[in-house]
Amino acid sequence: MVNQTPHYDLKKDEDFFERIHKLGDRLLQKRDAETLSRLVDGLNYASKNLFMATFYEFFEVQAVNYLHFDLDKPVPFKKDCMIGIEGSVNCDGTISICYSSDTFVIGNVHENTWYFDKIESYHRGRYGCVACEQCYVRRFCELCYEKMNADEKKGRVQLKNFCNFQRRYFHVIFDYMLRTMKNNPLLWDELNRIAEESKNRFAAQQQNRGKME
Repeated sequence: MVNQTPHYDLKKDEDFFERIHKLGDRLLQKRDAETLSRLVDGLNYASKNLFMATFYEFFEVQAVNYLHFDLDKPVPFKKDCMIGIEGSVNCDGTISICYSSDTFVIGNVHENTWYFDKIESYHRGRYGCVACEQCYVRRFCELCYEKMNADEKKGRVQLKNFCNFQRRYFHVIFDYMLRTMKNNPLLWDELNRIAEESKNRFAAQQQNRGKME
């Protein structure tokens, strides 16, 4: 089973939100679930997959916030591109940000060079948006160049569509999950467990990185 990827465009994603609402209504019928496995018990395989791809983000967001406040470090985006550190080599020798965004070229293997001016420009475009700084979704936003276009005019339109989608998406997800948690209060213990595991996993990664250095 493969879940349909949304277009990140509200004009094209009504069917995606219909499926989320349908699943959310089923979650609201649950009572006294103590774990996520109990919460999704009775759902078919496709619905469980949809839950993990959508509503489970509620738990991931809380884990990110838990980690952020505990370490007192900024976490501007949940998912980030390591531009200039990672890249994808295309057939013509150009190096792009990733295989999904081959129009964002940052180097060339034939020239044995990185295009640092473009790397800097892409970073500014990603983190210099005033609208992002004022958006409540920012801390857990999954904005990436895969959903944008190197053409500035088209990129602005795509960015606006993506942002509108994200704000509605997380509003819907949070609304359903907060009401579901109210019906199943023991799930807050599950959330804290997931957050604690995320913090410990991050601490272990930092420790291993320190040993390698």
